[in-house]
Amino acid sequence: MQLTPRLEIRKIEAMGQKKKLTPDQIEEMGAAFVVQIIADKWNLFVIRILAEKDELRFNQLHRELDGVSQKVLSQTLKNLENSGIVDRQAFAEVPPRVLYSLSSLGKSLHDALQHLCSWAKDNFDELNEAHAKSKR
Repeated sequence: MQLTPRLEIRKIEAMGQKKKLTPDQIEEMGAAFVVQIIADKWNLFVIRILAEKDELRFNQLHRELDGVSQKVLSQTLKNLENSGIVDRQAFAEVPPRVLYSLSSLGKSLHDALQHLCSWAKDNFDELNEAHAKSKR
């Protein structure tokens, strides 16, 4: 089950913590949601492809992603839509037509991910060396 901020707050309340959350707790929860979004392998690929292609139909997106099942892609898109990252536009046509695109929130996340990817590229050798040392 994908957590949303409201679900997470309800989860905390269900644990008996009905106190008001501090700004730091809210900030930590927000960071946890972002990590949850970017930690999913297919989420990152969908975000990258939609950033490159602007908008795609389900089958077009499925062809762009090598190795993902239709079920997993469908769930991934639903989760990203529920998180406000992806917009889904359905047209009342026969046959039905649905387009997926990044929302403005998704575009800003993609921009942030670009910075993270640049950092990873710039620091890859050092990260790899530290990882190799830890294996010794």
